Amino acid sequence: MLDILISGFRNGELTVDALETLDKSDNVILHTERCELARLLAQKGKAFSSLDRLYEEAEDFDSHIRLVLEELEKHECGVFCAMSAWDEAAREYTRRHPKVRVTGGGSFSPLMLRARGKVTCLSAQDIGGAALPALSGVIVTEIDSRELAGEVKIALLDAYGDRAETYFMDPGGQVLSLSAENLDRLKVYDHRCACLVNPPAEPYMHDIESLEKLAEKVLPNKEMPAKELLPLAKSMADVVKYIIVCRRHGYDPSWELFDAAAEILKKEKDQ
Repeated sequence: MLDILISGFRNGELTVDALETLDKSDNVILHTERCELARLLAQKGKAFSSLDRLYEEAEDFDSHIRLVLEELEKHECGVFCAMSAWDEAAREYTRRHPKVRVTGGGSFSPLMLRARGKVTCLSAQDIGGAALPALSGVIVTEIDSRELAGEVKIALLDAYGDRAETYFMDPGGQVLSLSAENLDRLKVYDHRCACLVNPPAEPYMHDIESLEKLAEKVLPNKEMPAKELLPLAKSMADVVKYIIVCRRHGYDPSWELFDAAAEILKKEKDQ
């Protein structure tokens, strides 16, 4: 299994861990040599190979990723260098090899590589008041105590349920796959701890974006008459006022409203 190194950097700087990883490896593979890292390796006299030829051989982006993965699977050890944690080949390789070691690219690259699609990043201190997206993943950083981990767990379970794909990064940078239910049952916590949750295929809770996805499946492909705008705006204003009044009395009905709207849209789709 290869290590993955996130090689995008400025001013020729890489972390000590990343430099040591490169120095120790006899098999350095660059996704592309059109980068600063290739120049750095050439200056150091370090041998490397690149996969630039696969850009020309591939018919489209998906086939390029497939060719890259086929090439990477031929190697039992070495370092694959990607420009960023959003490199799809590196992300797919990580999905196939969950225990892969990731270095470089910032503290949370090991989690970002495991994200599926879009991801929001926020501190554990801010999760209590955050509206977590139904269709996007979330990385929660600075989980520095068991108590804070408990608060994070509750927020994530409320938004994504207990079946969402969850990863925890410990103080040493190791990534564990676990259930969100166990986020506050680990041995050690400090400011380096973080977690990633990928949303389930079917949203556990709904928001505006997920409702839009459902509505696209039931709406006819035609323009909405302009005369409909004002009644819709009034209805939206009434909903907002209703939510505010409920919140003043200690109750937030937002999720129930979204879920009820989702059920209506699903019934329309089935008719």
